[in-house]
Amino acid sequence: MVRVLLVLLLPCAFAQTGPRFEVASVKLAGSLTEFQQATTSARLSGQPLPVGGAIFARGLRVEGENVTMKQLIVRAYEIDSRLIAGPKWVMDGDALFTMHAVMPAGSTEKQLPVMMRSLLAERFRLVTHPEPLNQPAYALVAAKNGPKLKNPTDIDPSVCEEWEGALGGYPICRKYQETDHGRMTTLIMKNSAQGPSLSSMSGPEWHNEYYRMTMAKLAQLVEGSIAPGGSYASAKGPTGALMPVVDRTGIEGEWHVVLDTDVSDPGVRFATLQSSLERQGLRLEKITVPMAKLVIDMINRIPTGN
Repeated sequence: MVRVLLVLLLPCAFAQTGPRFEVASVKLAGSLTEFQQATTSARLSGQPLPVGGAIFARGLRVEGENVTMKQLIVRAYEIDSRLIAGPKWVMDGDALFTMHAVMPAGSTEKQLPVMMRSLLAERFRLVTHPEPLNQPAYALVAAKNGPKLKNPTDIDPSVCEEWEGALGGYPICRKYQETDHGRMTTLIMKNSAQGPSLSSMSGPEWHNEYYRMTMAKLAQLVEGSIAPGGSYASAKGPTGALMPVVDRTGIEGEWHVVLDTDVSDPGVRFATLQSSLERQGLRLEKITVPMAKLVIDMINRIPTGN
């Protein structure tokens, strides 16, 4: 009986249940320094740049070239990288890995995180535990007098004579105009992660229109905008302090949202963003939200055999 209890109390790297990859290979590909050197060399010589920094699911196939352990964990646990605590090599993001896997027939991308957690536990002996914390955050709420949002619309294809290939898989139109502040670049997308959109940039002044924006997606967009240093600054993951933004507007459906911001300084950017929201009957309120940090108890740098 004593032995059984001891076994149950020990952390188990393989305590993963649910669907698993049918076939999976994950290998150490090198270091971030080597990848950066190879990228610089390719640019100077005019050669194709090395691929890296993202995990893609195409049908049943899952591929990741030159990704950090932190990126693998982010995808597996669906967590912000700033909520991960672990060994220096994981936090620095210096070790890069290449991953190729095939999901079983009938699988969906929603099952990918569970499969990746099993893979990390089996190949890297990953053991983690959650550590609760109260995190400062912002709530996106409706103003006292209610929202002043415009009804949703779509991009009129005739606004651009020539639509280019794809940016992130979506057709795009680019327009250029000389202004008193320099050259203005306007990007129009028939669709995007935020729906149809228009973005104009002239120096530090940015004008963005989202023609079919939900409040949940707006909260995510604002969260990325107010992160110091930007949300996706490097292969190591988001930088700056974590300041979640949660949707508490109670507003359903899609809306035409306009955001005018000055990105010259983080403080100015936040103030101008807040002003844009207030003109549409929205605002940001400081709150505290319960969250959990993912603490790594054990992990191997070199994966077991594939």
